[in-house]
Amino acid sequence: MPGEAVECPDAQIAILQTAFLSQGTDHVGAIAFSRTGDPDVGKFEDAIVLRTFGELTVDPTMLW
Repeated sequence: MPGEAVECPDAQIAILQTAFLSQGTDHVGAIAFSRTGDPDVGKFEDAIVLRTFGELTVDPTMLW
């Protein structure tokens, strides 16, 4: 089951954070992605997958 998203200030930090999260015992994998939009109204452009870690049983593009 997907966990809560963590916002990062840039792509490199997002990838490092994702690598760190994927090593925890509570996670089997993690996805670093980038997207733009307006969180106040909940409208976002399509996400771009930056990197995946671990074992993912779901197509990453179907998570958001």
